[in-house]
Amino acid sequence: MAQKVKFTLGKHIVGSATGGILVGDFNNWDTDAGTSLSVDEHGALTANLDLLPGQHYQYRYLLNDGRWENDDSAHYYAAANGLNVENCVVFVDAKSAVTEETAGVVQEAAKSKIKTAESVKKLKTKTVEPKAKVIKETFEKIPGLNKALVQVLHTNNIDTYAKLAKTSIKKLKEILAEAGVKFETVDPTTWPKDAKAVTAVK
Repeated sequence: MAQKVKFTLGKHIVGSATGGILVGDFNNWDTDAGTSLSVDEHGALTANLDLLPGQHYQYRYLLNDGRWENDDSAHYYAAANGLNVENCVVFVDAKSAVTEETAGVVQEAAKSKIKTAESVKKLKTKTVEPKAKVIKETFEKIPGLNKALVQVLHTNNIDTYAKLAKTSIKKLKEILAEAGVKFETVDPTTWPKDAKAVTAVK
């Protein structure tokens, strides 16, 4: 089964030419039977041919300004018989050639991969609601609580009036005792009651 092969002569080689033909082994180098070249959106000259796979084809371009040219995308180049020039050579590999039908399959597969990648990206970048920032109370409304005592309470996860109101006096005395000798004489008896009063006002 023939494979579609695209031939391209770059704009940098085309120069001032506005057209031309593609000739080669596939038409016995007959310039009268050459394949017309079309100008693409980039200013290059192109042509598509259906060629048999597993074959090597030599070819060249004859431009309408009289020049014979080679493209720079040939698989390799071979000396022309009896002439001091080289021909381009293309090898049509059945395994790597892409027909219109297989090109469609490849394109759909690519689209599917893109959609999958986009879905994964969306999952990875899903917005996570930030946790509410906990504001630690300074307990300025509790008589007798200085900065050192507030720090002790915060260290023991008692950082709001609500938490302090629910903490037993016994627990507070244990916390103060563990905090060091300088806190042993501190009396926390009224702290929970005072904290409860503050929360009631709120």
